[in-house]
Amino acid sequence: MAIGKEVREMLKEMLSMTDEEVDQIAPDRAKLLASAPELFSYKITAEVTASTRCAAQIKVGDKLVFNANVLNTEESTAPPCIGALAPLMEPIHIMFDRLGEGLDPNGLWTRTVSCFDPGLERGGVGNVLFKLTAEKVG
Repeated sequence: MAIGKEVREMLKEMLSMTDEEVDQIAPDRAKLLASAPELFSYKITAEVTASTRCAAQIKVGDKLVFNANVLNTEESTAPPCIGALAPLMEPIHIMFDRLGEGLDPNGLWTRTVSCFDPGLERGGVGNVLFKLTAEKVG
């Protein structure tokens, strides 16, 4: 799939890519990048639904908000704990993939995500659960 002019120019501007580098993008990535304007029109929120003994002091109701794949620190209310951020990466990418295919990003069975700490009952100390939602903003 060829990358359209709008996305090509975005890649050249945002990532300082040359036309030759844009032409080297793998077809599967090109297909996803072709939907970049749609992807950028969504924000993804990971809202805390349960929190027990969190060392980072993440509490129920706190949120991590992402614009595309970038943490929006102004809208986020939870501290950016690496043990919470890392497990969110894969389901957020699945949501992007669904958006790229024209599917509902909220129609996932992987919308509940746990931080890395499994909790006291399973050999850890604390645990935080997040519920992911995608919302069109633009």
